[in-house]
Amino acid sequence: MNWLNIGVSIEDRFWFTGPVFYGDTVTFEVWIAEQHDDTRTIVWEASARNEDSLEVLKARATLKFPRKKVS
Repeated sequence: MNWLNIGVSIEDRFWFTGPVFYGDTVTFEVWIAEQHDDTRTIVWEASARNEDSLEVLKARATLKFPRKKVS
């Protein structure tokens, strides 16, 4: 699958698991959790942590990619 194509978001979920205050430093980690070539979808997940390493956000989203153009 060519990941340079633009995907369409078909499902987004975000869980705010802790407070974030003005001046906090928040670090995000994002990764591909699943890849399904047969349906042209990927699932990415993310986690955000504050400077005390406490998780303040979780996320999970599904993207669908277009079919390749036939020349």
